[in-house]
Amino acid sequence: MIDWERVTSLRDEVGEDEFRPLVEMFLDEIEAGLMALGSANPVVTWDSLNLLKGCSLNLGLTAFFRICDTWEKLMASGKADQLEIDLLLASYATSKQLLLRDLDWMTGGQGATGVA
Repeated sequence: MIDWERVTSLRDEVGEDEFRPLVEMFLDEIEAGLMALGSANPVVTWDSLNLLKGCSLNLGLTAFFRICDTWEKLMASGKADQLEIDLLLASYATSKQLLLRDLDWMTGGQGATGVA
């Protein structure tokens, strides 16, 4: 569900001080993108999916990314009516919960206890 190797790489790329604010920024961007999905405008939906895919890929939210990628393919093939918002929202909620719960421990960040 979460690519911890990617998350750790992100932390290493930006440094410990910038890491947590960057994670919060990506999560805020995802949540803004999710709110925009309700738009009747397909261009807004398409743009939101691209944003969601990019943020989720950067954060290592692999399950969420796969759903966004599938949605994008459905839209591209004219099957936007098959998009299930509840599935996407549930995947994000679970991914966010796991990410925030295990972030310090899995990346060796501040507050890591080493206890699973």
